[in-house]
Amino acid sequence: MLNMTIYILMVMMVALLLWPTRMMSITALAALLTLMISGASAPEILQHIAPNFATVLLVMSVTQLAVKRILQGGAGEHISVFLAKVAAHPWFRHVPAAILLPAVFVPASMLVASILHNITAIAVLVPLALAICSRYGVYPGIMLSAMLISSNLGGASMAFGDTPAIIQRGIWGFTPAQFAAAMLPRNLAVLIALTATACFATWFPVRAKLTDWQEMLRRLKTRDELARDARFRIVTRRHQALAGAGVLAAFIGLQFIFPHQTLVLACTALLVLLLLTPERHQTEALTVLGLEPIIVIGSLFIVAGGVEHTPWVQHFTDNLARQSGPGVIEVIAYLLTAGISADGSAAMLAPLVHQISGGSMFSAWQLASGICAGSSVFLTSASAGPILYAVSRLSGFDLTFRAYARFGLPFSLLMMAMYILLNRVFA
Repeated sequence: MLNMTIYILMVMMVALLLWPTRMMSITALAALLTLMISGASAPEILQHIAPNFATVLLVMSVTQLAVKRILQGGAGEHISVFLAKVAAHPWFRHVPAAILLPAVFVPASMLVASILHNITAIAVLVPLALAICSRYGVYPGIMLSAMLISSNLGGASMAFGDTPAIIQRGIWGFTPAQFAAAMLPRNLAVLIALTATACFATWFPVRAKLTDWQEMLRRLKTRDELARDARFRIVTRRHQALAGAGVLAAFIGLQFIFPHQTLVLACTALLVLLLLTPERHQTEALTVLGLEPIIVIGSLFIVAGGVEHTPWVQHFTDNLARQSGPGVIEVIAYLLTAGISADGSAAMLAPLVHQISGGSMFSAWQLASGICAGSSVFLTSASAGPILYAVSRLSGFDLTFRAYARFGLPFSLLMMAMYILLNRVFA
């Protein structure tokens, strides 16, 4: 009866999120009810999720705080001017903005996520994307959804790019270079399909709208306005940008040298950034992610921890132990990730897959593929989803759980099929 109650609770959470309700309210209520239903098992659930949750918050906070300092030094304005110049360039003037903008922002999300972190990519690029879309009259819904999937691809291309990769690296012990060599070719193939799909889906509803001389004038005007604004808005805070870039580069680079010391490196980097922050802004720096994403991510960890203790999950893991055919690891990882989030799925499946496969590196790539595809199903399936939800709301656009699922669910199925095929090719 207890297990059935938790199943019902998870289904209700997803159903409620399909309605225009704040994600934080639903996920927090689901987490509270999970702990209440679990009773004596609640402390065990909290103890189990604490290490992974702490790692996620530290890594996300370091990258986001460092990037915030870089943007305060004027990088955001430079990026906006660059994109406006690209749109106004003679080579691209006749390309519809509904095609051009997804073609720029979707690959950029993967690039930034692979260098920094998938959450950082969303936090940095979404406000810029919404501002540019507003200027060019492009509806951003499909593009934002594709950017989230692209950031998942970037995170799944580097061993420090997202939480599942960090968890897997701690168990398999592979280096960031090994992970990138295995996953990057697969993810680049998926990126091509994703970018093409996003461009077509954004352009198709406005396909009758041509890039006439008025559109050219608007692009040129936007380019000139942004360039003029940037000259006045970029203040002499270059030391902030240099400090943020230096700490971020050291944090990323040292992970290649000390791949098993992520928590130590993250704590050290966060301490350095706090020491470089004026005392009156240190409280703000510590909550750089925002309260709502932290609550949503923590709540999803708790719900995932509750579901993890049920026979439903045991059934999946038993199947994983009994079967070893093509696509089994990927499909089970996909289903569990869609249901209980990427972080919870990685924390639960990584030790089991490592044990069953005898530590095979190929099984790590299969698991990473399934988790990446599953993390693209819903806004709650990956830690970057709540960040996208919160940042887009702050920027004036409400990307709902339901609106994202209309794009994310079908494309995640395509991703799953591509990963299974690619893993057969690279086997």
